Amino acid sequence: MVRRFVTGVLAVLAVIAPAPLAVHSAHAQLGGAEALYPWPEDPTNLVANPSFEVDVAGQPADWTIGLPAFLFPDASASHSGAVSLHLRDSHLAPFYPLATQTVSAAPGWYNLRGWGKAVAAGTNNPGAGGRLSFWGTGASTPVVRDTTDWTLLEQTSILVPPGISPTLRIEAYGKPDGDIFFDDIALHRQIPPVVEWYFLYPNYRGVLFEDEPQTIQVSIAVHPEEVGLTLADLVVRFVLETTTGKVIATRDVSPPAARFVFSVDISGLPRGDFRARLRALRARDGQLLFEYPPYHLVKLSVAQRARLTAYVDADNVLVLNGRRTFALGIYDTTGYSNLPSAYEPRIAKIAEAPFNLYLNYWLAAAPASALNALMVTLQKYDMAYLHTANSWYDNHPDWPGATLCRGKSATTLGEDEFTACMAGELASNPVLAGWYTADEQRANQAARVFHQYTILRANDLDGVAFIAQNLPEELSRWRDAADVVGVDPYPIFNIPAGQLAPLEMVTDWVGQAQAAVEGSRPVWAVIQFFQFGSKGHWPTYDELRSMSYMAIVAGAKGLFYWSYGARGLAWVTDAELKEEYWQRLVRLTQEIKALEPALLSADAPGLLQAHAPAGDIRVLAKQVGKTRYLIAVNNTPQPLTASFTLSATVGRVEAVGEGRSGVLNATSFFDFFGPYAVHVYKLEDLWLEDP
Repeated sequence: MVRRFVTGVLAVLAVIAPAPLAVHSAHAQLGGAEALYPWPEDPTNLVANPSFEVDVAGQPADWTIGLPAFLFPDASASHSGAVSLHLRDSHLAPFYPLATQTVSAAPGWYNLRGWGKAVAAGTNNPGAGGRLSFWGTGASTPVVRDTTDWTLLEQTSILVPPGISPTLRIEAYGKPDGDIFFDDIALHRQIPPVVEWYFLYPNYRGVLFEDEPQTIQVSIAVHPEEVGLTLADLVVRFVLETTTGKVIATRDVSPPAARFVFSVDISGLPRGDFRARLRALRARDGQLLFEYPPYHLVKLSVAQRARLTAYVDADNVLVLNGRRTFALGIYDTTGYSNLPSAYEPRIAKIAEAPFNLYLNYWLAAAPASALNALMVTLQKYDMAYLHTANSWYDNHPDWPGATLCRGKSATTLGEDEFTACMAGELASNPVLAGWYTADEQRANQAARVFHQYTILRANDLDGVAFIAQNLPEELSRWRDAADVVGVDPYPIFNIPAGQLAPLEMVTDWVGQAQAAVEGSRPVWAVIQFFQFGSKGHWPTYDELRSMSYMAIVAGAKGLFYWSYGARGLAWVTDAELKEEYWQRLVRLTQEIKALEPALLSADAPGLLQAHAPAGDIRVLAKQVGKTRYLIAVNNTPQPLTASFTLSATVGRVEAVGEGRSGVLNATSFFDFFGPYAVHVYKLEDLWLEDP
């Protein structure tokens, strides 16, 4: 994407110095987005004949019915109008009965809903029922089954990407028996904001430290067509005010393009809290057309930063207790105890690998006393903890209703108060690195997760909220709902040992995540460390290594591995095989940990003049002192020979982890790459070896 840039120094109309933010044990709130854009619904229903009214031939106009003996209009029941669409005994049909309609859905976000009624349906197949789907997007509603009155079937925030022409379908999911009726089907577009922004910098909870850059960078997109205007008709207004609403400064910009980056220097402002606002005005008369949700900015001193135990720096690197860290983490499952010794054997075994983060997704219901005991053990092995909060909703199947916090149960407190209470109880523990707040959720859950995020950050000043998603195309809706965005591509699905898996899925998903956050938030990759599918195989060492470095080359600032626990290593019953699998990961993470100084250094693309084939070989260049590193991965299933041309002569080359090294004393070299192979080159000048 080509960006236009608008820069300048903010003209301060009146400098008002808010009271400095005191970072202390009370954990005053930092900043970030104060609300998510609500994405209202356009009132136009894009479905033709939504209630299946029939034509002169007795057929529902605008719909195509497959197997009409099993799916037909019926005047005996309706939610509105004269008829409904009746699915009867679909289990007897030779194929799946379907009603379809082609709708005009431009790229964007949509809501799908309709009404369903069931009579003794789905008794032949648990989970079978009738549903609506938007074929081509992967989205569908829950099913209606058993015996129910008219029930709303709904799926919101469905993404239609460019190049897709989805079809609306009424489906007999699982071919249920019995009777199901459908009526009043609706598809509505979600309305984009007239103007929207995304803070590229500051990149962590709106915080600018006084010894770091003081220039705000904001990515702005405008949609003047939503109010019947053109780009030339708009003015974008940036407003900075105190948290009490007193305006400090304002600046108007004529948008140079539909997307551009706005930069403004606020170095003249004192430490404290500020609120930024973004408005769209009509150029000819200054009329306010739209205002995007505000953003909370905080300027902190170096001393205040020193009190933060976990945060993200300006390079999207995790900082734990003052130490910049390439995140290496493991998922696990255990019970809980108030005794640190109860965790000791398992954590000691995990510590064979140099993990610095531990995530136990079975401990969402554990009380603070048990979690503090766990963190005593983790601290012994220099690991920080991410606590699972993704089930802290009172309608979640794993809602920890009986868990006590400060003497009251979660059910008594309610989800918001329970979240606030647990965050307050754990916040002072220096081992707590943050929270795991969403696992493979659709975009329609982003607002709810964001709400929890605001409660967590209000009660736990520092740390990170981490989400792991399996729909990377939807991440643009999540990027303000967390501090760290994760993706969990698991490419080795039902692929027998010895056969190639599409490992480039890792590169693709991390790349999509990077695009969603516009390179301005940490992206972590969750790497497959389990057998996926009955025909699948455990990742080999080479596959683990390739997937890990693919993620790193694509921009990941951290790696997690799923999983040491249930459905992962814990389910391997053969002790010898289990240890073999584990030592594969230990060996790999030790190699990655040894490269941490290079991984934390700035990218150095200038070290490499050229490489070929550039599209197939992905390269990341780094430099630490006079030592240069090239991480190169073959992103294809085809073996190939690659060439590398350096900007300066290199004396000695070592292929890290491969036992290959030699004197080069040249500016170019070739190497062979097997399918999805990775080579990590350590390049040194000869004089370093023999001064």
